[in-house]
Amino acid sequence: MSATTIIPHETVEIDVDSLELSTGRLICLIRPSWISKNLIFKPLGTDNIYYSIFPTSDEDEQHGAVIKVYPANSDVYIDHQKELQLIDQLVQHEIAPPVLLTFTNGYISNYALGKTLDNKEEHTQ
Repeated sequence: MSATTIIPHETVEIDVDSLELSTGRLICLIRPSWISKNLIFKPLGTDNIYYSIFPTSDEDEQHGAVIKVYPANSDVYIDHQKELQLIDQLVQHEIAPPVLLTFTNGYISNYALGKTLDNKEEHTQ
């Protein structure tokens, strides 16, 4: 197994109520070509934790990034450093997309291609 990847870290706390304003600089650190583009922030789910980010000029949001903002006080019950280590191990086995940048209360990763599941689908092997 290879050594743990060093992920850039910014000591910034993101506010989900002003996500567009508070993440602009971070996004441009990992996607410099997005500096002059309008970005779309799309919530993934209803819990205000995950957001898909992609430029308006890109019709395919799968070429975007995903931002995860940790809930307030989640460090009481989740070891976020251990979570990042586990994600890194999954990346090494090509199971998860890499984390591109961390910040005080979350991280930004590549978008993981996937398929929305329907509860009517059957499990097959």
